[in-house]
Amino acid sequence: MSAVSYFHWNKTEILKCTEPRSAFIYYTDYRLNLLTAHYEAVGMDKLCRELAEINITDYKTSPYVAHFYYEAGLYLLGMKDRLDEDTPLAMVIDYGEAHYLSKKRFKAPARPFDLKYLQGPLYSDYKKQFQKVSEHLLNGDCYQVNLTHSYEYFYDRTIQSEEWIDKFFSSPKLSPYAHLTHIQESEQLILSNSPECLVQKSVRGDELFAMPIKGTLPLKDFADFDKAWNELKNSIKNEGELFMITDLVRNDLNFLSGGKCSVVNLKKPLVVPGLLHQYSVIAAPINKFQDIYSTLLALFPGGSITGAPKKRVMDYIQQIELNPRGVYCGSTLLMFEKFSGFNINIRTAEISLLDRHLKLGAGGGVTLKSKAAEEFLEMKSKADSFLTLFR
Repeated sequence: MSAVSYFHWNKTEILKCTEPRSAFIYYTDYRLNLLTAHYEAVGMDKLCRELAEINITDYKTSPYVAHFYYEAGLYLLGMKDRLDEDTPLAMVIDYGEAHYLSKKRFKAPARPFDLKYLQGPLYSDYKKQFQKVSEHLLNGDCYQVNLTHSYEYFYDRTIQSEEWIDKFFSSPKLSPYAHLTHIQESEQLILSNSPECLVQKSVRGDELFAMPIKGTLPLKDFADFDKAWNELKNSIKNEGELFMITDLVRNDLNFLSGGKCSVVNLKKPLVVPGLLHQYSVIAAPINKFQDIYSTLLALFPGGSITGAPKKRVMDYIQQIELNPRGVYCGSTLLMFEKFSGFNINIRTAEISLLDRHLKLGAGGGVTLKSKAAEEFLEMKSKADSFLTLFR
């Protein structure tokens, strides 16, 4: 097998990563070598040791890419017993070459993609899960829970990987952390239009910053921005969600920095296709010996897609949600040249080219002020936001 990855690098360029020197999918106690298609008797423990040897300030002359699945958080936070042995936890690819491609090279295919809805959550099922979350909130067990579901789509005609790549990267709606990985022989795609940062090294290289997103309103037309932003920033419910997760991430960064982090921005607007979000920016000085493993241990999975307190809420999520989240709500690490950063994989799909099948996740934070019908509609609007890329 082989692989290729693409990242939204800047306003005019896409970074293409090729010629993998090593590529593995890690499980709890073993890994799959994607280059040889052989299984090897080493698992996540080995990966954690390797990550502990990589400093977040390291300069990489070729791209190092790691997709951490949401379930890797259960492993890192000591809940290994909740995992099936065949649950994938991380895909790590050490590429040998990098190429900067002009965005102008990507042209949208003339033929439509015509994604057809296959299945998704029923409101009756969602309401039952919402009620279970509400019971925990009312009992004082937690303060916020991010409740998610998957949506599945199919398409009739064969769509080649090159068409997906061209369609995606030709879009004017790309988010800052957009990326795509193609596992070539198995014809699997990971495709993310994520606008959210888990943690990233600053341009100067002396700080880490995180940008949690919490709070959403529909925004059909940018001409309505002022009205929508005024409504969002004055919403007590959405403010409560943002402040809780900002505080959680602040505590995580304080753990890494010895209590030296600061909230740079508490409430800022973010426009994505069809939606208006709000986010905060939290910064902390980089520890001289800040390795990737300890960074993951402190921050992963992101507070915005789990809740507070994080470990307890992840236990509830494991009991209430029907299926593993997989790549969705995990984080992707890119290290190349002076860049080191993790996104959070919201607005993210897994695509099987052979089965003509696309699965994406969506969800939202539930608090005591949340209403099931409103949260259900917001979840659907987030799935629709992703699909605008292919219409």
